[in-house]
Amino acid sequence: MFCFYDKMNKVGYYPIHKNGSTTFITVARQLGWETTEDMELLPSEYKIFAHIRDPIERHFTATADYILTQKLDYTLNDKNLQKLWTSSLMDIHSYPITWVLGDIAKRIHWIPFAQGFDSTQATLDFLHKHSVVVSEIQTLNESTSLKKNVILKLMSLHADNDKYSSLTYFYEHDFKLYYKALDEYLYKKSKWTDQKK
Repeated sequence: MFCFYDKMNKVGYYPIHKNGSTTFITVARQLGWETTEDMELLPSEYKIFAHIRDPIERHFTATADYILTQKLDYTLNDKNLQKLWTSSLMDIHSYPITWVLGDIAKRIHWIPFAQGFDSTQATLDFLHKHSVVVSEIQTLNESTSLKKNVILKLMSLHADNDKYSSLTYFYEHDFKLYYKALDEYLYKKSKWTDQKK
């Protein structure tokens, strides 16, 4: 499990694809952080952070990448293919985070991406708390308007067919991580409590 780390301040960053990893990999490289192929080798005093977003949104971001790379966006209105697009894994970046990390996920400090929440500032705050000096973080690799439209279309199709979809159950453990991060940063004894039951 590839990870960046700052030996002096005992901080690490675990990049997760479709979770702003291009931006934060760039920051880690600019800071001169070292890398390891195995995060488990970092001593327990290292504070490792990563970002997490709504698992369904992450899934459809990866699916949108596949659709656009293969020039298949014209198929989104095909009734016969809509269920395929909303229920299949088209990209390895759609794999559940908890599948990849297992119990190591418990070691990570999760910073959520959520509408109306400044995850960049939360990341800066986390870094400053651990004595890492960063003045600003510039967002990289933002989605094009076409990609955003494809993601919205997929999300809409999923919402229309949610009772037939297994995605919600497939990402159950990722949702638990996501809700926990939301609780910590946004809600604390929040409205999410009922949804997590």
